[in-house]
Amino acid sequence: MEKDFKIYLKFIISCEKDIFGVRKCFYMKKNFLLLFCFITSFAFSQEYHFDYFITENSLRVKPDNQQWTSGSFYDSVSKKSLSIRNQNDKILASIYDKENNRSHIFKVNKLKDRLTFTYKHSNQFPQLQNKKDYNKENIIKVERIDSLKYNVTVFKNSKLKKKKISAIVILKKYEFDYLNFAADYSRNDEINEKIRSFLDPNSYYMISSQYTKYYSSGYTFEESIKQVQKTDLQIIVPEKLIIKEYNYWSDFED
Repeated sequence: MEKDFKIYLKFIISCEKDIFGVRKCFYMKKNFLLLFCFITSFAFSQEYHFDYFITENSLRVKPDNQQWTSGSFYDSVSKKSLSIRNQNDKILASIYDKENNRSHIFKVNKLKDRLTFTYKHSNQFPQLQNKKDYNKENIIKVERIDSLKYNVTVFKNSKLKKKKISAIVILKKYEFDYLNFAADYSRNDEINEKIRSFLDPNSYYMISSQYTKYYSSGYTFEESIKQVQKTDLQIIVPEKLIIKEYNYWSDFED
């Protein structure tokens, strides 16, 4: 089980290249943290910007109680995330490139109030069947309980007798959209769109908490937003990628 990762971020980042062509991003602000990103590459092809850091609490209620905290940087414009993973005292950050079906992995070092991000490699995932065809037999129903509370049910097929997933979703109005339905399911984007269709198009909303049940496994989860902090982080993915086959544990190998 991953350990809790806690970080408190309030800063402005500026970036420059040193004489070796290495990109460094850093900031200094009185009474706040210092973040220093170090990306070792001589040519840059893709830059990501993140303006929020979101901390979330997760509780597995059934079959047994397990609780953990996770964190991620979030771009409120592109809706991309830089997820933080912590395993055996090693910290990694990863960005999923949906368009190219790959993830970019960064090694994260933490020393007092400083973090460094160093590009490690990228994982290329196998081409999956068309997303519209995956779990295509399932029927997704979203029902409005009230203006900020919704019931989500995923049925196995059009008979609507056997459920695959059910969830209660609680929303709140916020300064940016974070409709991020949390489930181990391939059609989460469709669920987010269905929820959005009920909402005021001129307002922004966040899923502040969610209670989810998986019928085949019997697992039940409670998830909630713990804290949202404003930040300004830039991460550079090098032009020349190191491609590796995906393996969760090998990502943590040096």
